[in-house]
Amino acid sequence: MELIVLERLFRHDRKATHDIIHSVLQLDENSDESKQAMGLINHAVGASLVWLGRLMPVAYSTKVAVWPDYKADKLLSMIDQTTEKWIAFTALLKDEDGALHPEQFVSYTTTEGRKHSNRIIDIISHVLLHGQHHRAQVAMVLRQAGIAPPSTDLIVNLREDRI
Repeated sequence: MELIVLERLFRHDRKATHDIIHSVLQLDENSDESKQAMGLINHAVGASLVWLGRLMPVAYSTKVAVWPDYKADKLLSMIDQTTEKWIAFTALLKDEDGALHPEQFVSYTTTEGRKHSNRIIDIISHVLLHGQHHRAQVAMVLRQAGIAPPSTDLIVNLREDRI
């Protein structure tokens, strides 16, 4: 996989999450739907930071809440910061013999205290798919509340040159 693809995917992740948050803001912020949707997005961002901390424990603190409770403005800012951190991390990866390699295994401890080891590329894939999973859940919440969710399809954003 060309590593530039990872940067494009993280930029898409940011754009799609921004778009879904702006749709959630159409809900009454005190409604159950808004709280559920914001909770899911907060979790995706928190989990992304936790994974980044596992990959780069010296550079990024792993003492990040997996279920933070950021308000929309702070959450949008955190998404931007997290995306830039991931892009900076992926820039360190080398397809040849570099200090970090996408196929390299990284050992970590889960939030439940279990030890595991996975390839860097698999962790990155998990983070991106995890965010998409929760955006889909938020889209369902929006539909049930009568709000049409934005398109968060990668191909649409690429076609329309939005990332």
